[in-house]
Amino acid sequence: MKFEKVNNPMFENIELNKLFFTDYLPILSPQCVKVYLYCLYLTSEGKEFTFDSLAGDLRMEQNVLEDCFVMLQASDLLTVQAGVVVINDLALNELNKSYTLRTAKNPLQSNLSDEKRKEHVQMMKSVSDRFFGGNMPPSWVNQIELWQEKFSFSSDVIFMLFQHCEMNRSMTKAYVRAVAEEWHKQGIKTGGDLGKYLEDYDEYCKMRSMIAKKLNIKRYFNEYEESIIKKWYFTYGYTMTIVEIALKKSVYRTNATLGTFDAIISDWYRNDLKTVTAIEEYEAQRKKQYTGKSTEKPKIQSVQGDAIRSNFEQRKYDDSFFDKISGVGIDELKSAGGSNDG
Repeated sequence: MKFEKVNNPMFENIELNKLFFTDYLPILSPQCVKVYLYCLYLTSEGKEFTFDSLAGDLRMEQNVLEDCFVMLQASDLLTVQAGVVVINDLALNELNKSYTLRTAKNPLQSNLSDEKRKEHVQMMKSVSDRFFGGNMPPSWVNQIELWQEKFSFSSDVIFMLFQHCEMNRSMTKAYVRAVAEEWHKQGIKTGGDLGKYLEDYDEYCKMRSMIAKKLNIKRYFNEYEESIIKKWYFTYGYTMTIVEIALKKSVYRTNATLGTFDAIISDWYRNDLKTVTAIEEYEAQRKKQYTGKSTEKPKIQSVQGDAIRSNFEQRKYDDSFFDKISGVGIDELKSAGGSNDG
């Protein structure tokens, strides 16, 4: 006797590992997600396909489809070999990334004292319990150890990194990694460094909000716009009072962008202008020079005309020539007058 289960293929489920949502979805384009999900469906059905038929099914240009396959292979979500598409096992991918045969201790851990090692273990547990419900994926463990080794982050900085990202309502690996890299650029290593930075960061956020309000921008700034505003605040050390001087110039400019204002503000920085007074004097002087040039009347150059006239030989006339001309004219007038007499 044996047991059998009756399944209707139309109502079967297609499994999708949670790792796809945590590690892959945030970095994939919508087109790649669309292609990947449809490939999962084709795999479950055991169907064959061509690029032409797949592009038609997905209502997608074939070159876009091919680019998606390249990205999915680069992300290790699938493998294409000899015309066969293999959907990779995400759990196995994670094990391959996490498990490395070692003949010695972890280089990071080997340099730690017993006290520091205990602190590290406690930090990992705290991060796992607080932000992952006690089940932190191995990929995050590897990522944290990489940041500690590469950026020299202390344990409290790592914990505050996750806390900061949670407060900003974004716990994707791509976002946390971006914040970690930004903190590294700012020279943050210890909790004290981070405390000072976060104070400045709060002021920066206030300035960013004011800029958006002044320019009537009702969306989030993109990565490149953020880098411009960060440069004004962190690199140039300019406050909103100074930045607003540049923003006011938008009244006289059509389609002004942050790039437009960046050119103005960067010019002030290159000229070592650090106060409102110095900037206002600088701008007043520039305006005076510009106004002077625009109101100056151009001088009429007659040299070219004189040179042209000098190319012609001047004719000379004597008295008999003028007498002849005047006589002809008088006789014609007289004859014309006689012809009109009635």
